[in-house]
Amino acid sequence: MMSNVIHPGHYNIPGRKECIEEMLEKFGYEKTEAFCELNSYKYQYRHEQKNGQEDLDKAANYQNMLQHYQEEDPRFKIAEHFGLEGQKNQLIEEMAELTQALTKWNRKCGLGQPVASEWSVKSTGRTHL
Repeated sequence: MMSNVIHPGHYNIPGRKECIEEMLEKFGYEKTEAFCELNSYKYQYRHEQKNGQEDLDKAANYQNMLQHYQEEDPRFKIAEHFGLEGQKNQLIEEMAELTQALTKWNRKCGLGQPVASEWSVKSTGRTHL
């Protein structure tokens, strides 16, 4: 369906995907979702000074796209599959491991107490056990 609101013709270059689809591929879900959220706000904000109901329809269309992209977003699918609480706990565990590794790195570089001798700094700058 082509209209000024849904799939406007000026957003479709012949031989290419619609702009929003290319944005999703190029910039990812998070940025495309933010784009939809901000565009929805913009059209709601200015509707009385510009295109009235058409702008409200555009705002609703961007809200629908935002919801669609959030439903398809792999980050949300992972949380849905494994459970949000489980994913949050996994993140906390990973952050604790990163904190420990960074602290040992700092100590190895002379910041704080020395670390065990099995930690070494290779010429690549990476830490190896």
